[in-house]
Amino acid sequence: MLLGNASFYVVALVFASACGMVALGVALARWRSHGATSLIMLLAGLSAWSLAYAFHWASREPQWKFFWLNMTYFGVVTAPAALFIFAFRYTGRDAWITRTRLVLFLIEPVAALILAWTDPLTGWFFGGKRALTDSVLFDGTPLFWFHVLYSYGLLLTATGVLFLHGLRARRLYRRQIGIFLASLLLPWAVNLLGMSGLVPFRDIDFTPILFTFTAIVILYDMLSQRWLDIRPIARDTLVDNLDECVIVSDDSDRLVDFNASANAFFSQTLEVGQPLEALMTRWPRLMKQYQNVEQLDTEIESETTPSHYYELHVRPIRDQRDGLIGRLFLWHDITARKTTERALQDANLQLQTRIQEIEGLQGQLRDQSIRDALTGVYNRRYLDETLEREFDRAQRENKPLTVAIMDLDDFKSVNDTFGHSAGDLALQRIANFLLVHTRKSDILCRYGGEEFVVVMPGLDIESALARAAEWRKAIEELSVESPKGAFHTTASIGVAVYPHHAANVEDLLRAADDALYSAKRDGKNRVALSPPERSRKIE
Repeated sequence: MLLGNASFYVVALVFASACGMVALGVALARWRSHGATSLIMLLAGLSAWSLAYAFHWASREPQWKFFWLNMTYFGVVTAPAALFIFAFRYTGRDAWITRTRLVLFLIEPVAALILAWTDPLTGWFFGGKRALTDSVLFDGTPLFWFHVLYSYGLLLTATGVLFLHGLRARRLYRRQIGIFLASLLLPWAVNLLGMSGLVPFRDIDFTPILFTFTAIVILYDMLSQRWLDIRPIARDTLVDNLDECVIVSDDSDRLVDFNASANAFFSQTLEVGQPLEALMTRWPRLMKQYQNVEQLDTEIESETTPSHYYELHVRPIRDQRDGLIGRLFLWHDITARKTTERALQDANLQLQTRIQEIEGLQGQLRDQSIRDALTGVYNRRYLDETLEREFDRAQRENKPLTVAIMDLDDFKSVNDTFGHSAGDLALQRIANFLLVHTRKSDILCRYGGEEFVVVMPGLDIESALARAAEWRKAIEELSVESPKGAFHTTASIGVAVYPHHAANVEDLLRAADDALYSAKRDGKNRVALSPPERSRKIE
């Protein structure tokens, strides 16, 4: 007992935990700030450590003292890991904290927590060196000492990262980091002395009570020094290295901060406290314009020759009570962009004209590539492209797909008797007739020579045969005039329907082709349905 009475120590520990929880609440209000999540974990771990140790000292039963001392380990393993993560995130080294590395270095704290709680069963952590009524845990097995070294390794690494960052930071941030490190190092130094046996009271751990100092310092940093309100590296690494002009004014329109580019932009040496009105002489209307609005985004043209163009963004800066405390001005020279935009506008007009011409030519070329030059109907290439697609759709929608192949009978004799020009005219007349007497959904192609193919989606067998018969009869009655006289021609047509005659595209074409040859063998000028034995002349 401390001075024979544990009550003082219990009160001190509860006070330390309460301070930590207050700081935790303030940090939670800033949870969106960079590094705030890991700081919240740190404060939660320290508060839990102090509170659990208070319950340990307040307990009278040995088993409860044992339980609450185990509970302190939730804070013992959390605090070093949280500080380590916080140091890297706060200093802008987020890229180092990858998901894989985070999982790997958290394995040891989780394992240590499990070993501490299961030690009464295994003896792997304290190795029988812990009594039921012990109030400190300063000795154990090699696994215990590995955990101690690992935790202090995390603490030293975090301290080093924060310390080196503080050396390069501005005065305000250097002071924040220095105070924060001092508040953490004091409890950990006392803990190290306790581990070394260099403290006068071996049965008391003073580390948790010193967390009061840590919590108060963190509270001071967050409330007084506005810690976590802004990321400390932002001013050094971003603003000072911007090519754009950046200035900050207070609520009285006096200059309070600026970057190096501002001096060159305003062609003078700026000084803190200088009235903004003195800087805005080139833009007299600008002062009234931004003062009457919450924020401003505008483009400004200088009156110099040649003209220069600037993009100006004005944003209000507010305190935590939403009161206006200043404004941020960002000037960006967009002269080059404006010049380029004008040149691009002219070039764009020319390009649009060329694109329209090219698109027109591409359309013509595409149409020529899929059209038969003589008849104007689709060619075999287009048939190959579309038949597979129509077949897939017929399968998907469970509908029939009809293919009719038409061949003009004895067409060689027409060319020999009346000439090839008369034969071409006959092909054109028949193609035009078929275009008029097919549906919009049908696909009419010249298959080659005097052959045509008509693909008819959704058409059943009886309807397909009826239409083919109409075509055959109309072609038979068609009279073609030529210099050597009028002539007639006839057509044989083979019809095949999916799914009745074929299960794929190739078999469907083959079935229609076989039906066509059946019509030829049966005397020509007729319609034949696959299979061949069903060939008949349909009037």
